Amino acid sequence: MSSQEKLILFMQLKAKEISKLINVDETLYFAPEDEVDLKKLSNEMADLIWLDLEDAVMNRRACGLDSDICPFCMAYGHNCAVCTYAKVHGNCLSPFSDYTQVINKLRREFGDDTIALPNSFYKDILEQINQKKENNDAK
Repeated sequence: MSSQEKLILFMQLKAKEISKLINVDETLYFAPEDEVDLKKLSNEMADLIWLDLEDAVMNRRACGLDSDICPFCMAYGHNCAVCTYAKVHGNCLSPFSDYTQVINKLRREFGDDTIALPNSFYKDILEQINQKKENNDAK
């Protein structure tokens, strides 16, 4: 499984959980256009992002909707002006962006996005993705 595929699966699993938690369409957080953009990342860039994402989860205890675990923030150096996610969903810092809608709903429902999406959730996602990778490698 390529790093691009791992990043896509990571975002799909996160979107699925968000959808379940606050009853929104998964595409509010991760749209088909986002998947296309992640597929366009170079292998080298995708590998670096995946390693940094794993480090953020496993060593820095990342949780919630932190930019440390956003493949788009990593890919575009936290520069919203060039970020493809911002072009689809609006600048995350904007009060009208899809991200702001999601995070506000999580905070209303759970008090904080880090409670709704704890580090253990992300560790579980990484485990699922790595198991899928191992199963694919065994074939």
